[in-house]
Amino acid sequence: MTRLQQFAEDVRLAYKIREEDFYGRNRKYSPIYREVIRMSIRYRIATRGEVAKLFFFQPEAVNYYYQLPESCHSEYVESLTEPYQEESYAAKHVDPILERIFATMGVGKEDIMRRDRRSDLVKARQICWYLLSTEFHWSLCRIGKYFNRDHTSILHGINGYNKNFTLQELMKIHYNHWVHDDEPVKKSENAEPEPVAPQIVIDDLHERWLSPERRQKERNARLMANVDYAQHEYSLPRGV
Repeated sequence: MTRLQQFAEDVRLAYKIREEDFYGRNRKYSPIYREVIRMSIRYRIATRGEVAKLFFFQPEAVNYYYQLPESCHSEYVESLTEPYQEESYAAKHVDPILERIFATMGVGKEDIMRRDRRSDLVKARQICWYLLSTEFHWSLCRIGKYFNRDHTSILHGINGYNKNFTLQELMKIHYNHWVHDDEPVKKSENAEPEPVAPQIVIDDLHERWLSPERRQKERNARLMANVDYAQHEYSLPRGV
């Protein structure tokens, strides 16, 4: 459930409106629609398009309700937005998840926020950005603002996660602990070793066979082998 859905549901329950009436575009509730739309946009709970999708409005209808004169419901509905405003919502729902990810990955929040390109920090960022995009439906710009990054960097990090089999396996193992605060996964002493992920195999082969040092070593070995063969060939007597 997105922030907008939770906020709209709080408003509906506060006014004791039936669900089919509240989400059925009933003109009787126009002042309440107006406040939900205005507060959602003011406090960046949702965009106009997300509001239109939730209430099955046309874009023109959203603009119509937004421009209605202020009603007596303004202060009351605004008081219901407090748990869903950016800072309080992040502190309550997002920060605990990120802290559990940081603890599992062995990194700190200050390190993540810096422009450090260390491998462990890059992987932790990619996991955080992927979760915020899929679980909380945050836009690239919103994630970028939270992490002090450009939206293109966020997109690149999410694409990097989707290509990294090791991080995807890590997500499957720790998802319930990170998102739902279940007990962290503990490996038993007699557990069978986990299969090596394809990305680890590729990295290992790259290090062994494609690194500059390895290539130079193999080239030197081939040159020495050719020299030994030539000396052996010319040392043989003629006619043999």
